[in-house]
Order: sequence, then C-alpha cells, then structure tokens
Amino acid sequence: MEEIPQISQMEARKMLSVDNIDRIIETRISERNFRDNLESITIGGTTVIIGGFLGSGGSKEVYSVDYCGKPYALGISGKIDGPAKILFKWYSVLMDPQNTERLRESGLKVNDFCQIVPVTINGFPFPAILMKRYQDHSFKIHDSKNRANYLNGSNIKDDEMCLEFMGGLIEDVRTLITEGICLGRDSFNACTLPTSFRLYFNDLGSAQFCRFSSSEIDSVASEYASYAKNAFIKSFSDNAIVKNPYLDGLISDSSSLEAKMKEIVLSN
Repeated sequence: MEEIPQISQMEARKMLSVDNIDRIIETRISERNFRDNLESITIGGTTVIIGGFLGSGGSKEVYSVDYCGKPYALGISGKIDGPAKILFKWYSVLMDPQNTERLRESGLKVNDFCQIVPVTINGFPFPAILMKRYQDHSFKIHDSKNRANYLNGSNIKDDEMCLEFMGGLIEDVRTLITEGICLGRDSFNACTLPTSFRLYFNDLGSAQFCRFSSSEIDSVASEYASYAKNAFIKSFSDNAIVKNPYLDGLISDSSSLEAKMKEIVLSN
C-alpha cells in the first residue's frame, strides 16, 4: 500500500494563500446555479475517489474518500466563507493533528488518525486534514453534528442513574481541568467503549493549553459540566428523549445534574 504523504504545519501554512482559495471556490461554484463542482482531489499526486459528504462549517468541508483502496475522512477548504476568512480559520485548523495527539497523550478519546496532507482541489494546491472516518473506529462515536449511533437511554430515570452512567465523562472533565486543556463547546462529543461511556473530542484546532488558576477552576468546572451534559444529551435520538421524561426534562432544566457533576469533578 502506498505510504500517505505527510507535510509539516510550516509547509502547510506556506500552501495557504487567498488567491488559491479564491480559485478553488471559483471552480466549485457555478455562476448559473451555484451547484457544487468538486471535480477532482489528489493526495500527493494520487487521485482519490470522492464519496459522500460528511459535514461542514463555513470554512471546512469533510468528505468520505477512498485513497489507495482505503476509506478516510478528508477535511478541505469550504466555499461559504470568503477566501480571507477561510485562510484565517485554516491557520487554526492546521493545529488539529498536533492538538489531537496532545489530548491522546492525556488519555482522552480522539480520532485514531489525524494528519496534514498535501492535496489539489480541482487542480489547485491546498493543505488538507486526513482522518479516520467515525464508522471505522473500534468504538461508537456520537457526534453532535452527524448524530449517528444513537443510545437508547430508556433505563436512565433520575440524576443518580445518569451520574452513574456518565462516570467516564465526568472523569474526562476532571482530566481536562487537571491537564489545563481549554476547549470550546463544539469540541465536546461522546463515545461508547465496550466497558464505558466517554467524551470524544474533535475539531481541536483552536484548543489551548495552560494551567487553570485556582480562581478559574470553579467556573471552568461549571462550563465543562454543561458541555459534557450537552454531549450526553446529543447521544440520544429525539424520539428516545421524548419517550423518557427524565431526559426530556434535561432539555429545559439540567441545573441540578450539572451542579452534581461539578461537585464530583471538584471532589478530588
């Protein structure tokens, strides 16, 4: 199997330019009907087979691709934001592989594979992010954007049962605080391992690392408890939530649960 070409963050930054991004957008958007014209993508000169669309933000789009006979998720330039804004945001996106590895070293669950690769999009060079697809991991990922692999949740009836189920999430929140990892809400998702329910972290380009001061820890614990609770809720289908009065109630008022989560996080 052909080795996956990899480039450094510095090399990737040199590939970014407003002109190239502008040309990529122009080749992808028809002036008549604004249909997407994603004609070709190569990785290191090798043409990939473009599969389904997996998700997007204004500056990044993710596709399922086949590269040398193996499936991956490939993050490329978006086309909604303007070229200058895309350029600015991709300076952060390119930090994703480095930050992913740092969270992995802290024992947190992240994508099994994440690296920068040199690509061409409709003939124009761009530094993309190659990742393992969610469905190819050995554990189930409950992503807040794609919302696949829903949990049942019919046996969770109160805060105590919920806290027991969320033990792994709470430990992960404690790790974030102990390791001084600063993340936004969008990085928090959940995953199911054979013996535990954990947080899963992605979109880590904007992650920051610094020790929280004693005066910050209380507010950070509250914030992360809320983010973890949201990741937990989004692991269930709308139908499962409606059928469970307890889960449905968390949508409108989860202050009691979040307070108990915070108390456990800060107890050790």
